Amino acid sequence: MRCGSWWTLPAGATGASGRLRWSRRVDNGVGVTQAAGLDELSIFRGDENDRSYIVSLARQCFARFGDYGRIVDRWLGVSGVVSVVACHGGVRIGFAIVAPHRWLRLFRPSCAELVAIAIDPGRRARGFGRCLLERAELVARSWDAPEIRLHTACDNDGAQRFFARAGYRAVDGVPSYYPNGQEAVEMVRTLA
Repeated sequence: MRCGSWWTLPAGATGASGRLRWSRRVDNGVGVTQAAGLDELSIFRGDENDRSYIVSLARQCFARFGDYGRIVDRWLGVSGVVSVVACHGGVRIGFAIVAPHRWLRLFRPSCAELVAIAIDPGRRARGFGRCLLERAELVARSWDAPEIRLHTACDNDGAQRFFARAGYRAVDGVPSYYPNGQEAVEMVRTLA
């Protein structure tokens, strides 16, 4: 089931905060209906009001890899970096952070990087992560990035399977390491 192609901006999509809210709709072959269990899911671009939530969840989910509260907080201050936040039933449940890379192309990114993605541990395995990942990929597509890259721990088989199911493949090359020394594998997905 794909989320990315069916993100729509419903009437009245901006709340009191002025944030855009997307609702996920799935074509079941008969018509467009709300996806079961995801009818109260909204994903929006994060802002300064979401920063403490993002940092806190990063600290909780990535503690074994290093001081990711501090690392993510620093990333959120980098120009061009975009955070997206998922809410279910009005409660924040996860985030993704996407960064553009402009190695050889001056004005358009040569690729995008999924810097971090996290879902509250009590909300996993319900499709929320997949929807959040697809929204992050839409951000990368809006930059005309031909691919999106990410790093995940070599011993994190669950994350590697999650990304592989979404079309990512491991990249051979120089190994990467997390701040606490764990080896990471780079994965990439073509967006074109």
